Amino acid sequence: MARDAATHSGAQRDAYINHRLALLGLAADEASLSRIRAVADDLEFSFARVRRALPFGVEPCAGATTGLARGERVK
Repeated sequence: MARDAATHSGAQRDAYINHRLALLGLAADEASLSRIRAVADDLEFSFARVRRALPFGVEPCAGATTGLARGERVK
């Protein structure tokens, strides 16, 4: 969920997180939302760092946010 939330921002991100939690029959208090936002921010930063490190025409694989990312050639 945090990885997908990293593609959203601000109120849109919170709405996405609340929607996903509601689908699971869950609700989050402000502290939980804050932790989910922090993870999403970390993933967003890591994903941007991976993209900058890869050569032109190479896209990171899904879940590749560690800096040791493998890449796939864009066809």
